[in-house]
Amino acid sequence: TAQNVKKFLPVMKYLASEGREFYFVTLTLQNCVTDDARVLRDFMRRCNRMWADGIRTKHKFRSLGISGVIKKECTYHVVKKDLFSFHYHFHIIVDSLEAAKYVVAQWKKLHGSTVADARFQKYKKIEDFENAAIEVFKYASKASVSKSKGRDGKKKIQINYKALDMIYTAMHGMQRMSSFGQFRTMIGDEALNDFRDEDLVLNIEGLNVEDGCYTWYMSVKDKVADWYNMETGEALCCYKVTRKDELLQDIYLDEDIFPNSG
Repeated sequence: TAQNVKKFLPVMKYLASEGREFYFVTLTLQNCVTDDARVLRDFMRRCNRMWADGIRTKHKFRSLGISGVIKKECTYHVVKKDLFSFHYHFHIIVDSLEAAKYVVAQWKKLHGSTVADARFQKYKKIEDFENAAIEVFKYASKASVSKSKGRDGKKKIQINYKALDMIYTAMHGMQRMSSFGQFRTMIGDEALNDFRDEDLVLNIEGLNVEDGCYTWYMSVKDKVADWYNMETGEALCCYKVTRKDELLQDIYLDEDIFPNSG
């Protein structure tokens, strides 16, 4: 986040000195309710194509000479055990009111009010450049939390690691940020995406990990907490749950949170 803000702000300030006014645009989609990362990934790809084919490459977009950046995000909420409603959406910064109006109007036209509620397709003028840059670059997925009472009656915060795992699996290899206009010329997409999945490589002597798609599984009852290869079933870390982990189990979703779910 800090690196991208550092790259983005000088260009934004330069264009502002040339008389450009910036707007923060939010484009939303109908939530994807699923328990399958592959379904979520296909949904995200369709949404990305809608932006690319329906707006980004259109003659009107190019004729306006729009400069800016787009960031793709996905949040979630729990429907029931192992079923989640994913909210995939775009945050965009553009350099004119006309551009903001066009993007929002075209998005509504593409999706229709039954798919993308008009109230949630919006734009606002940016007054604080730094805060706007932080907002657009801050995360690919928010660790949504819920609060409830534990067995001891105290409030506890729950982060659903299964939902987060599905999001990051679905977004694996995707370009999460993209620039256009003068931002693309002066910064480039490679600079915005210089922290990629390929950078997250384990380089520990003596550790030989097979490349593949891994899914997280934790069970205090079975005394395991690990990432497992979805094809071979092999554990990534071979970690054994200890008594200390059992004492911390309340930060995870217990198996009895959704007792009536099927």
